[in-house]
Amino acid sequence: CDETKGFELGAVDYIIKPISPSILQARVKTHLKLRYTMQELKRLCNMALDANPLTGLPGNNSIKEVIEEAIYEKNKIGVIYTDLDNFKAFNDKYGFAMGDKVIKFTAQVIKDSLLSLEISDSNIFIGHIGGDDFVVISPSDKIHDVCKEIIKKFDEGIINFYNPEDAVAKCICSTNRRLEQECFPIMSISMAGVDLANSFYKEYLELNDVLAGLKKNAKAVEGSTFLIDRRVKTERL
Repeated sequence: CDETKGFELGAVDYIIKPISPSILQARVKTHLKLRYTMQELKRLCNMALDANPLTGLPGNNSIKEVIEEAIYEKNKIGVIYTDLDNFKAFNDKYGFAMGDKVIKFTAQVIKDSLLSLEISDSNIFIGHIGGDDFVVISPSDKIHDVCKEIIKKFDEGIINFYNPEDAVAKCICSTNRRLEQECFPIMSISMAGVDLANSFYKEYLELNDVLAGLKKNAKAVEGSTFLIDRRVKTERL
């Protein structure tokens, strides 16, 4: 019959005349929901394939995709890049296994900070660029609070990864390749953020360059800190 032939050719539904408007409308809604579900499933699958193996957080491809979408949609969000200070010195003394624990701790700090601020899941994103670098996306009006909360929780917990001697001294002292004594402070976290609410970035790379410059300036400041760029850019036609 025609119905069988239709399904054999790839049809997903079949409507028999006379057509009922209410049934037609219901079926269209069902197929739209199904399409959305399949698209979301595909997105989550791609994100899982892109996930960082250590933290399970979305990786570079997902980060780029989310930020590009936010720029295109002109969403009122804040994009924050985070980086740990003196992480290499810690890794050199305590080993990569302990370094991995610090990275997982940092990921948990970011998650807990967003949770404690009661920010809706639909308005946040956490990505793991690699190593000790993360990206956080939050509502534009929460970017300042997010940075403050991350710093508070990170500074409270990071000292627990050091042995008692280093914790009391609040630094790691070692001999460098020039046989000179060198001391590195307890790890801190530097963050750079851009508020997209009143900014008009056209490309991901443009935003990335701005964040890289801000992060460099943040890392030049001793201790945990954050710099937020709230300058309003003139939209280019």
